[in-house]
Amino acid sequence: MQKIQKDILWLFGVRGALVFSNFMIISITLDILSTKIYGVWIALYTTITWLCFFDLGLGNGMRNYFAINKAKGDTIKNKELVSTCYIIIVAISLLLIIIGLPVVNSIDTNAFFNTEIDIPNLKFVLFLLIGTTSLQLVTKLINSILLADQRPALSSIIECVGVFFSLVLLLILKNQLTGNLFFIACIVTLPTLFVSIVISIYAFNTKYKYLKPSLKYYDKKVSIKLLNLGLRFFLIQISALIILQGNNIIILKFIGPEEVSAFSLVYKYFNLTVTVFTMILTPYWSFFTDAYAKDNYKQLKKGFKQLFIAWAGLSLLGILMWILLPLSFKIWLNQDFPIPTYLPLSLLLFTMYSNLGSIFIYFLNGTSRYLTFQVCIVLINAILLYPVSTFLIPVLGVLGVVYTMFIANSYGIVFGPLLTVKVIKELDSYKETTQNKIYRI
Repeated sequence: MQKIQKDILWLFGVRGALVFSNFMIISITLDILSTKIYGVWIALYTTITWLCFFDLGLGNGMRNYFAINKAKGDTIKNKELVSTCYIIIVAISLLLIIIGLPVVNSIDTNAFFNTEIDIPNLKFVLFLLIGTTSLQLVTKLINSILLADQRPALSSIIECVGVFFSLVLLLILKNQLTGNLFFIACIVTLPTLFVSIVISIYAFNTKYKYLKPSLKYYDKKVSIKLLNLGLRFFLIQISALIILQGNNIIILKFIGPEEVSAFSLVYKYFNLTVTVFTMILTPYWSFFTDAYAKDNYKQLKKGFKQLFIAWAGLSLLGILMWILLPLSFKIWLNQDFPIPTYLPLSLLLFTMYSNLGSIFIYFLNGTSRYLTFQVCIVLINAILLYPVSTFLIPVLGVLGVVYTMFIANSYGIVFGPLLTVKVIKELDSYKETTQNKIYRI
């Protein structure tokens, strides 16, 4: 537990710098672009970054298998695991680029995204986002290795350094970027990609040299195991992404880009508590994998207790943020920004609700339990998001989208606690080998 606490402290430092940099980037970008163009940019950026989840969940699958192999001291299996995963992801990345670029080239982007105004080089912005995001599928695999090796702070440093470079470039070039969405897209996306490439090359030639991907270590049986577990993670991830970020597109198409800006900014503000809670949760994923595999009931109980205390503390922080929101926005954005009165409270409650459910989801995902059931529930919720939102928007406006988010994120609150209690009780009912138990889904 001392290592987890140390990791969390490191994560707070690294992620704190990352959050600060991201907030500064938002403020500068909003100042450079008009409210309408900023709304379009946020909708495009969040949507295209969905491609990051087209790793078919292999990153999370590799993370769980890696932690188990590490516990057994089996470096050869981890070498096969890493090599197989990288080879599959490289193929997927190339396929996305080959398919994605011609599709974007064939559509009228301004009409498709209902931008109302002509945005120069919008198609090139999409080309850039597809290319960089597809390549990041490969480069971000080093993060899965670091997380599985219980080095979450090092994983966060990659993104933090990239975002910091983006911030510096925006500050230097701010006066030359007014209204130029394409150059802003370059500055926001390329530094992180470059840093992750450099870190990957360095890691595989130093500490993780024994894991350096190689074609001769590709194993078909390992790929089947990875895909079997990874596809379930993928369906969960893509459904969750649709639920959390599809709202920007729905608001853009049915209400307008100004409302996207308001919703996005308030959501990012309160999502700070989610970001902090994710820092706390991150090391617990592999911790749960290890403790469950070893039948360590006391460690599991201690971990849950710490997470519930952290959730309560962050909920109080969220309430304070709600009280201070007008002052915080004036300082953050350096301008008066109109916010519907109902939006802050509803999104505060949603982040508290989401954080609580995440505790149980991280446990179930870390132990690879009930993933198929989770897939079914989350897929149903994702499918219902669009029709329910479009039904509620004419009556409630943006608030209708927020209500839909509560419904769509019900798995962690409704089913998570029940399944978690069931899994933990099974530890006292029977003893199985680590391998049989960890994949009993």
